Amino acid sequence: GRDWTKPSCEKLLNVNADTLELLLDGWLVLGDTRYRERAADIIRYIRNNLINREPAGFFASQAADEHYYDSNATTRRHLKSPPIDRSEYADYTARMAISFVHAAEVFEDSSLLEFAVASLERVVLDTYQRGKGVGHNLNNGESVRGLLIDHVTVSDALLELYQATDRDAYLDL
Repeated sequence: GRDWTKPSCEKLLNVNADTLELLLDGWLVLGDTRYRERAADIIRYIRNNLINREPAGFFASQAADEHYYDSNATTRRHLKSPPIDRSEYADYTARMAISFVHAAEVFEDSSLLEFAVASLERVVLDTYQRGKGVGHNLNNGESVRGLLIDHVTVSDALLELYQATDRDAYLDL
């Protein structure tokens, strides 16, 4: 709320990516299975709600709906789930790709790595223009280009892919 009395219940992709990273680190450092279980919950949520399967990518968010998120599981089954913002952004996609790379290693799940590769390759192949940079919005060919956050996050993700796959193409990019 405007007076900071209620938390936002919008499900943002970048917040889920950061939370997933934190939970994976918590599991690896502390060995507490609760962190691993919550990380698995986030992956399940992302797979069920914020993945664009074709072409590979990640949707930006799921709308806030206090009534839906405050309801119990039984009631929630009868409610329409909040709409998904199907916008896809280079920085958000790269951030979640990084988290999927780490989760693939922790959970020994190659499908997470494969999806991270496909989604990040899409960002680069579909939006990069020589001399103009990476496009911010994957859904719009006339996207803003050259945003520092996009270039830094995409570069970070490419380095993570290089480490995970040992494919020189990612290092070259």
